[in-house]
Amino acid sequence: MKKRTWISIVMALVLATGCIAAAHAELLPAYGEGQIGLTGVVLCESLTVHQSASQGANVVKTLENGQMVIVMKQEDGWAQISISDDVNGGPLGWVKADYLAVDPAWFLTDSETHVYAWGSLQANKVALIEAGTRLPVLMQDGDWIVVGLRGAAGWICLGK
Repeated sequence: MKKRTWISIVMALVLATGCIAAAHAELLPAYGEGQIGLTGVVLCESLTVHQSASQGANVVKTLENGQMVIVMKQEDGWAQISISDDVNGGPLGWVKADYLAVDPAWFLTDSETHVYAWGSLQANKVALIEAGTRLPVLMQDGDWIVVGLRGAAGWICLGK
């Protein structure tokens, strides 16, 4: 087998199984529990805050993607949150917990970074995030992380 063909086969295997180009970034740990609860971040475009843990409850306000909240407790698929900067006396509300990342780790990029549809460099690129962007990490799978992207998710290669 020719040397050039062998190198092509090895490169194809590397591309299919992992990632070569590392994102220039930092993974920041989760904040952990604060004095009154956990930090949460809204993952969808908009999230309705209700007075109680029920779809039929009065609406208090609407939160936007990326907005930070304090999660007081979670029960039956709902999260009780503080919706005021004054968490000691601020009003509480309830949101569907599926639309929050509760106490996530964070991805902070130092340079433009490609985001892929799935964990492969052969996947479609779905976004190019700017340097200095901070995104919640939803999970890690080997050299890849899944980050929240305005109501969707995308994969970023951390490299080897």
